Amino acid sequence: LSLWTMAVALSTAALVLAVARASGTPADLPGCSLEGFTFAANDGHGVGTLIKGAASVCDAVHMASSDSDGVAAAFASPKIPVTPARRLTATFDVTTTDLIPIKGGPGAGAAALTGGVYLHFFDKDGDSGAWNPQYGTLAPSNTHGLLVRTTASFIVPTTAASVQIYLAFAAHSDLYRPNRMLSGRATGEVVIGNLSFTDEGPVDPPPSTITVGNVVVQAALEQAFACLHNSQASGNFTVGAGYTISGNISPDLTFGLHGIRRTGYPNYLATILKQWAWHAPDPATGKYTAGRVMGQIYWPLGVVEIFSFTGNVSYLEEMLPLADLSLAYVNGHADAQGLVTLVPVGQGRVGGGGDWVDWYKTRLQGRTFQFHMWYVRTLEVYASLHTEFASTFGNSTLAQIYAQRAAGLRVTLQSLWREDHWLTNPDYPDEGEWLDDSVWSVYHGIASTEQAAVLWAKIDKKVSFFEGVPTRWGAFPTPHWACSWFGRLGGGDIMARFRTGQMAKGQSLLESFSDTVVAHGNIYEGYDMHGCGLQKCGCTTAGYGDYLEHCGGLIWTVTEAVFGLDTRSNGSTWAASVTPRVPPAWGAASLRTVLRGHPLNISWAPAAAATSPNGAQSMAWAADDRSPTTPRGTLILMLGVSVAANNGSVAVKVVGCGTPKAPSGVVSLTPGQPFTALC
Repeated sequence: LSLWTMAVALSTAALVLAVARASGTPADLPGCSLEGFTFAANDGHGVGTLIKGAASVCDAVHMASSDSDGVAAAFASPKIPVTPARRLTATFDVTTTDLIPIKGGPGAGAAALTGGVYLHFFDKDGDSGAWNPQYGTLAPSNTHGLLVRTTASFIVPTTAASVQIYLAFAAHSDLYRPNRMLSGRATGEVVIGNLSFTDEGPVDPPPSTITVGNVVVQAALEQAFACLHNSQASGNFTVGAGYTISGNISPDLTFGLHGIRRTGYPNYLATILKQWAWHAPDPATGKYTAGRVMGQIYWPLGVVEIFSFTGNVSYLEEMLPLADLSLAYVNGHADAQGLVTLVPVGQGRVGGGGDWVDWYKTRLQGRTFQFHMWYVRTLEVYASLHTEFASTFGNSTLAQIYAQRAAGLRVTLQSLWREDHWLTNPDYPDEGEWLDDSVWSVYHGIASTEQAAVLWAKIDKKVSFFEGVPTRWGAFPTPHWACSWFGRLGGGDIMARFRTGQMAKGQSLLESFSDTVVAHGNIYEGYDMHGCGLQKCGCTTAGYGDYLEHCGGLIWTVTEAVFGLDTRSNGSTWAASVTPRVPPAWGAASLRTVLRGHPLNISWAPAAAATSPNGAQSMAWAADDRSPTTPRGTLILMLGVSVAANNGSVAVKVVGCGTPKAPSGVVSLTPGQPFTALC
């Protein structure tokens, strides 16, 4: 402490306050005074003392571990109001003595941040928001009595209303003791003082690259794009505000990627591309080890999504053998019917899972129906990819094997049909309907027309029960059965409705969920059927707001359901397809994205409203409309110059539009030359 007392003259209270006024320090954030900060040893044993400055001397805090096991500890401020979407810079002085993380790294509970500042944000309702930074940095272990002036930069999320400031002895690890931000132990001692904050100005999220004529849906889209911005503020896309250190791709980052890939922002794609590289399966065995086993098929699917955006053939050529190895690993665990067991019955654990449900026994292990639907999709996508590149680095024989394997699985999965729902896992007795099984079976074309009709009829008889917020997990009691996770449930429901011609119903569900998003000013992890996503309502667990799965899922849903943009190629004729289904009442709409490295603009202009026999204009879907090509208007596709070296044409299939230039529906788009079709 005497070292600190000797050095405090370097920074007087008057100087700190003068700098604050000159650079625009937010009035509510602390400057020289640390009044109200309290100490907590969050894991382990340690001590902390608030050193009150006298006269022109600023406050400081002293912290130390009490034993060789180390401690995770910090002084924390009360909640302080904060202005959203700003960049803040914290400046502070640090002096340390033998401040060293315990051995073993973050996975063993060692601190990733020592002698530093981090922030915890809260939304307008008081629910937990993001922590920043995602992982901190280590202070010098021993400053030898010198003060080290340190700065740290923070971006305030657009959803933040208040902030808690932590002056950390040690924090941030992979352990939940009590969580990954507060945990992280070190030994030694530290003094932190002369704290000030500077407001560097606004950091506005990039605008939505999707424009629709419905103001509520548009506002929800803007919220989803703000969510993407908030999610990657620390350098990586995170699962949610409460899951700051989490990289789960089953399904969180996968749904995030589906949304990111459909924006027009290459910088977002570049960020998640780095995360995808980290998630790569074992190059020797093909086994996916970084998360839930559904990553075994989601990682290859992500490679295709990335390629469909970038058009980087070299990337695809490099990744294809590893994707094939991943699929070979899956096939190596298949039974005679083609059903796969990656988590043997009895070995499942909460937090893991045989698919994307990590909290119920019939989904944690064994041969789950949901896993196999996505496995079919992955096999079919890779069959097309190998066909497309068969003359270079693809493999036509493997394409046939994948196609045959997928076709066989489609037949096998029919054996899991149970009168009015699917058996979610043949390794367990039937308990009833899981709604994610129902909606995705229609989306993936697993359900026959007759089966789909049965599934929809059952849901439509109890709309408030099943789709109060689209869509609840189940028809029978489980821990989350009455809750909606939008990406895994509502998004699949809406896209399946549009795909099967139920546009009026799909539109209603999309507008309903958008109302919920706009009312909250955030996109939460879980919603009850009354539209509450706050933790007090019991559906959000620890993920809270800015939930990537749902933000990406909403963007994916709008682009595929409304604009009809399907980025999967057919392997030989087109790279993507477009089936415009913009609701008549929405008017004009546009989408800016990237396809195979080329900027792609999709514009829709509705025809004049039809006039009914009584003279009224009709601007809505017919209630029983099952045709996916009902809307009448003009579709314009404009391909831009590729950001890569290849500036050739890209073939796109246009469905439901007539043009003499493309009687087959397939048009070759040339950069700079618009394609127009009447639909």
